[in-house]
Amino acid sequence: MKFVCPKCYGKLNIKENGTAVCDKGHSYDRSRFAYYNLLLTSTGGVHGDNREMIEARRAFLDTGAYSPLADKLSELAAHHISDRGVLLDIGCGEGDYTEK
Repeated sequence: MKFVCPKCYGKLNIKENGTAVCDKGHSYDRSRFAYYNLLLTSTGGVHGDNREMIEARRAFLDTGAYSPLADKLSELAAHHISDRGVLLDIGCGEGDYTEK
C-alpha cells in the first residue's frame, strides 16, 4: 500500500522516527495520537479538530458508550480479514476502533 504526498503526489515513506517523507522532502509528523494529518491548510481555513474537540471525544469514548459498536466492528473485521490481510483505518478519527 502506498501513501501519497498531498503536495507533489510522490510516494510517502515512513521513517524510523515515524515521520512520513516524500522524495522532494515534504514531511508529515505522526501526532501523539498516532495519526498523520495530510490535509493542506487553505488560507484562512481551519481543518481537523482542535485540542478541545480531541479531548472531548476522548472523554466521551472513555465512557464506553460506543463499546458495543466497537466490539461488533472488531468482530466483523476479524471475520472478513485473512491472517495476512490489511486493514486501513484512515480518516476515521483516532483509530479507536482498530485498537480492539
